Amino acid sequence: MRSLLIACLLAATCCNAVAAPYTATGTVTNVQSVDPSTSTTYYPGSALGDWFVLSGFTAAGNCHKADTGQILVEVKNDVAGRRQYTTVLTAMTLGRTVSIAIDDSNRDANGYCYLVAMRLN
Repeated sequence: MRSLLIACLLAATCCNAVAAPYTATGTVTNVQSVDPSTSTTYYPGSALGDWFVLSGFTAAGNCHKADTGQILVEVKNDVAGRRQYTTVLTAMTLGRTVSIAIDDSNRDANGYCYLVAMRLN
């Protein structure tokens, strides 16, 4: 019984240590929107779908980076994602900073991390 308890505790600790939230604040330096059903990215080194790059955001665990060395933050194609993408465009247009949160366990098939939360500063 004691061995089972220890094994369960180790398993829980192991799994929780893998995923981690990452936060950053900066200006949006690059935005792209590409239909994910197409097989062409149109821009070498970029990913499909809606994404953006935040200035100075270069490390976030297992999140894949853009060719520039910055974290490419992907936005989901759902109602919440459309609101987030609109906020990204607004911030870029106004030159305002945003604060974002991502979780390196919440990635697409190519390893790009999805945006979890954001705030227009």
